[in-house]
Amino acid sequence: MTTMNKHLKAIRKKLEGERDEHLADLEVYLTNPVGVGEHPDFGEVVQKKIEKIESLDSQIECIDKYFNNNE
Repeated sequence: MTTMNKHLKAIRKKLEGERDEHLADLEVYLTNPVGVGEHPDFGEVVQKKIEKIESLDSQIECIDKYFNNNE
């Protein structure tokens, strides 16, 4: 595996980890009423999480599309 492939694989894994963290947070916010009380701007928090997930998904798809790194 070339150095570039190692970097792309590491970047992809990092992006997936960040995305999964945001997804887990969002699941907690949406299923645990206690979490809502800590966020008076709940709708805005949920929207920002969705936007971040979308951005991370887009970056992962870009790596897959242009570098065919589907690992």
